[in-house]
Amino acid sequence: MKLERYLQATPRQIERRLRRVDLAWQFERALHANAVPVAIAGTLLGALLDRRFLAVPALVGGWLLMRRLRPSWTLAEEREALRLLYGARAAGL
Repeated sequence: MKLERYLQATPRQIERRLRRVDLAWQFERALHANAVPVAIAGTLLGALLDRRFLAVPALVGGWLLMRRLRPSWTLAEEREALRLLYGARAAGL
């Protein structure tokens, strides 16, 4: 995200973006929390029922690796920057 875009934004515009970032952040946290159980379940199902289930842990592992290789500007950092900017705009700074 280019934070410079929001330097001249109104508090309402910043709040709207902050809501979107919060939703994406919560979604990402839920995916991370459920990745390990899904990978374990896929491994067990692949070992006990059908080898095609082994694609599940492979996909989960690939997704986690992809998330680790993303740019350093994370949703958490964007959330914090927007919250600070919103506070400054709401205070009239």
